[in-house]
Amino acid sequence: MQYRGYFMEFTPVTEIPRECDNGEVVSCAGFEIRVFRDFDCTDLADKFYATVGFELAENSLEEARQFAKDVIDLELKNK
Repeated sequence: MQYRGYFMEFTPVTEIPRECDNGEVVSCAGFEIRVFRDFDCTDLADKFYATVGFELAENSLEEARQFAKDVIDLELKNK
């Protein structure tokens, strides 16, 4: 997927650890998101995870794509 000159890859992941407000660590489903500066996806700019119940409301690629766009927009705004 391309957005604002960046190229993104989304990989479903079933066990991403997240810490709850009470300090308990839980395993969540979600996506590994890799953001590249080039079309060939060789120049990695960032890698992060989005999990259901934390960053995502539901376990869907559409939701992960929107989250990644929001992250890129925020990063560009803060430059």
